[in-house]
Amino acid sequence: MAVGYKFSMEDFPVPDDFTTAIYYVVAFLSVWCVILYVTRSLKSIFWPMMIVISGLFVYRVLRTFDPMDFLDMFVKALELTYDLCFELYQRFVGSCPSDE
Repeated sequence: MAVGYKFSMEDFPVPDDFTTAIYYVVAFLSVWCVILYVTRSLKSIFWPMMIVISGLFVYRVLRTFDPMDFLDMFVKALELTYDLCFELYQRFVGSCPSDE
C-alpha cells in the first residue's frame, strides 16, 4: 500500500498544467463512451440473430430427436451432475458419505 502511495505521489507523471489534466479526463471519458456505444451497437445487431439461431436450433432438435433420446440425455445429465457434486464434496470437505 505504501509503495503504491509513494509511486502515485512521487514517481507518477502528473501534468503541471491543469488544462492538460482536464484534457486527459475528457479524452478518457470520450473514449469510454465510444467503447460503450460500439459495444451496445454490436449487441443490438447480434442479439436478435442469436435468438433466431437458437430458436431454429431448438426447433430442429425437437423435430429430429425421439422422446426416448431426450429421456436418455436427461438421465445422463442427472448422472453427470450427481457425480460432479460428489466429486466437489469430496475435494472440498474430505470423504463422501457414500464411501463409508
